[in-house]
Amino acid sequence: MIIFHSATSAYFLIFLSQFCVGIDSPALILQHGAMNILFVCTHNRCRSILAEAIFSSYADTSTLNVKSAGSQPAGIVHPESLLALRRNNIPCEHLQSQSWQDFSQWPCDLIITVCDSAAQESCPHYFSSTPVLHWPLKDPSSIEGSESQRIEAFDKLVALLQSAAHEFSNCITSFDTERAIDCLIEYGARHRETSNTVTR
Repeated sequence: MIIFHSATSAYFLIFLSQFCVGIDSPALILQHGAMNILFVCTHNRCRSILAEAIFSSYADTSTLNVKSAGSQPAGIVHPESLLALRRNNIPCEHLQSQSWQDFSQWPCDLIITVCDSAAQESCPHYFSSTPVLHWPLKDPSSIEGSESQRIEAFDKLVALLQSAAHEFSNCITSFDTERAIDCLIEYGARHRETSNTVTR
């Protein structure tokens, strides 16, 4: 049994089985407070930004807080990400491309990497005990095609994230954290080991 906790939010996750690759969905018990999730991709300008904005739009902040960051942040949000959010009436004024170093003091309960390159990188030491899911989302900004094809790719990802965020937030609000993790796995996420992915 592994216990994760966030001191400032008074939120505790109890993992009843090992959180690692190859283990079916672990059971989590939400004791009280809000769950803090950090979406991570290398540049924090597209997929992780979209995930932050969309999951935040469905979140009840009394039970769920969502942020995003990059290991090598671009420093600017991809313009097409902002356009896609606005097309779908999702708040985006607060979004910014940030480094995961900016969250070294943030009590993160779960990291979700959304690009393969970020999943291959070593997590900073301050995330050494934080459980990680890898959710390999397709990058709409990498599409080489017409404007309409790029818009379609962005909107397709937005729709996927909206569907997942709706189910995930409902589970968290209902204190069904086991089902919440299962939901993300059904949408393509998978467990990732953290023990050997630490840098200082």
